[in-house]
Amino acid sequence: MLRLFLFAGGFWVAFVGYGVIAKHESFHQALTAANTIALLVLLVPFIATRG
Repeated sequence: MLRLFLFAGGFWVAFVGYGVIAKHESFHQALTAANTIALLVLLVPFIATRG
């Protein structure tokens, strides 16, 4: 479980950085997109293990 959180955290940071630097988006837009993706990354395995 800890690995999943570390993976999601690293992915989140990388996605925000990529969104801001490469796409020249505002920080808020990149943050919103990263939050949405991080939620999906965390929820899918959680739901899969419960089901």
